[in-house]
Amino acid sequence: ASFAVHGVRHLWAAYEDVVVVLGAHAAAVQRGITEEFEALVERGGLHEDLAHAHGHGAAGLECQFVVNRAWKRGMLSSVQAGLAVALKRKPQALLVLPVDHPKVRSVTVAALANVLLQALAANRTPRDRAAFSYALVPRYKGERGHPLALTPALA
Repeated sequence: ASFAVHGVRHLWAAYEDVVVVLGAHAAAVQRGITEEFEALVERGGLHEDLAHAHGHGAAGLECQFVVNRAWKRGMLSSVQAGLAVALKRKPQALLVLPVDHPKVRSVTVAALANVLLQALAANRTPRDRAAFSYALVPRYKGERGHPLALTPALA
């Protein structure tokens, strides 16, 4: 699997709605990712992903593509583009996973999401939860890792 498809599938371990930010050669990259997912569907390769999503109440899995026309400005501009789209969906929490980190495991993604949701739940009122600015940065072998987990108030 491509790094992008690998990353989307890992993010689906925690959330059924993923935003993928594209930069250079966006149309060709999107076409390649779409074809790869279509092939997975034809082979039945997404059954586990869907079963997991259904297990936590999701109707299905989503992957929305966003083109960052300012991609030459660097990764931060892509993160900003993705967060802008994701925040419009009023998520409880957000995860940011750069495509060049394919060794991140689904279990890590799910654990980070779970801890972030627990931290949000510790805020008793909707107002407190909405204002709660919090981030989780995993560490691997003493180094900062990915994905970055954020509350909407911090994003």
